Amino acid sequence: MIGDRTVKIKRIALLLIPLILLVSCNNKDLNNDSENTGENRFIDYNYNFYQNGRVHLGVNENGSNVALYTDFETLESVPLCAKPNCSHNNNECAAKLINSNPIIHNEKIYFLSYVDGVKELSNGKREYYINSKLNSLSMATSESATICEFNDCAPYTDEGMYLYGNEIFFMATDMGPYENEYGDIVTSDIGGKQFLCSINLDSGEYHNYGTIYPKDEAYESADSSRHGFIVGCKDLKLNIFYSYIPEHKSNSYKDFVLMNIEFDLENKTFTESSLPSPSYLDENSYVGYDNQNEKNYIYYKDNTYEVDAEDRYDVSLINGKYFDSNSDVWLDLETNTEYSMGKYKGYIAVTMYENSYILIKGQRTVKLT
Repeated sequence: MIGDRTVKIKRIALLLIPLILLVSCNNKDLNNDSENTGENRFIDYNYNFYQNGRVHLGVNENGSNVALYTDFETLESVPLCAKPNCSHNNNECAAKLINSNPIIHNEKIYFLSYVDGVKELSNGKREYYINSKLNSLSMATSESATICEFNDCAPYTDEGMYLYGNEIFFMATDMGPYENEYGDIVTSDIGGKQFLCSINLDSGEYHNYGTIYPKDEAYESADSSRHGFIVGCKDLKLNIFYSYIPEHKSNSYKDFVLMNIEFDLENKTFTESSLPSPSYLDENSYVGYDNQNEKNYIYYKDNTYEVDAEDRYDVSLINGKYFDSNSDVWLDLETNTEYSMGKYKGYIAVTMYENSYILIKGQRTVKLT
């Protein structure tokens, strides 16, 4: 249960100090078997762990955009491709086919994709279409297959997903199509209707659970501003960051309403949470952002901490240490002390591996002890 004791972290002037940290286990620690090998796991660009490393998109030594695997032991990266003698430069390379967050499950690599466009009808009208797919690749042979096809929405292919047993949950949008005054059909992945969907990886069964927050349909500005994505899961409830503008006043981020929408994985129901909009969470902690006060609220070990933050992006809480990639410092919540990030400003702390903290910046990966 989240406690009500609020502590404001104060800035403490310190000399540049190396990142030397004591280590204990948390649920994003790769040494924790339930997180590393369990079927329930959060996946996005920064948090896509497999065995003793991470899967991510990047550029290989040939300059090609490919899906890569970086081993935390050696920090070496290799393309996700099983084809012998593959140069990883042509479109037949499995690693080049994966253009979104890959999901590794039961020796297969799954990834979402879609194509959309406008087709001319026989009556002279025009119609917008979406063709979405869940694809798979064999890790042993790179053989490809289509697991599922759906046409009611386009998946967000590079944002948070959650693997729950053999089901993958993800956000999607209908792209908000409308016809402008010139007869053109206009679409955008910001605005439109925001859906939560799932696909069973074994059977290919697809389910759309509907719009996650229909109340904002009362606001015209929401049609061009609403957006949602999964941030994590706690107590079998997906936590979804959701935002929209009820009324355009300026170009300020403070115009947005930021929310946390919870989805119960057992009851399949949506609930509006009283917590601030999620920036980071795991089973032991929660970081929420208040854009009106420009603060992150950290809930950890029955205590609440308040930290100034310009935005909500790329923060994490690992082993009682709070990291903000936009800041020059990291905070030790146990001692209420602040330390310099030094040359690692801009890096995101994502997990622990064998008494080391793993920090990433794009496709770069470093290991600090």
